[in-house]
Amino acid sequence: MPITIDWYDVEKTILRYEFTGQWSWEELHQAMDEVQEQMASVSTRVDVIIDVSQSKRIPAGALSQMRGGTLKASENWGMGVFVGTGTFLNALLTTFSRVYPKMGQRYQSASTTAEAYQLILKNRKL
Repeated sequence: MPITIDWYDVEKTILRYEFTGQWSWEELHQAMDEVQEQMASVSTRVDVIIDVSQSKRIPAGALSQMRGGTLKASENWGMGVFVGTGTFLNALLTTFSRVYPKMGQRYQSASTTAEAYQLILKNRKL
């Protein structure tokens, strides 16, 4: 399975997507449905770590897919932190933030999962 979902912490406040190899938008939509169910199972804020460090490439249409995913996110979703972003994904995040500034505030990038976790903790204190 090119996209897996699991709880990053035992408190169930952070979900982690892990992308490996090549994946499709359909596979991501299926994973997002699973994330919606997981988020609905808790009443607290849930942040998401999106680990693309083992992904081969992002399919075309990423900006519109990201916008659509953000719009249908659960009400208890806090923020998303991308891990393992390369030049292309960093440029995509920058463009997304310029085109959709309010939505773009909910995303950050990190070099490692540990750094993503620290960004989430820092954001929760704001």
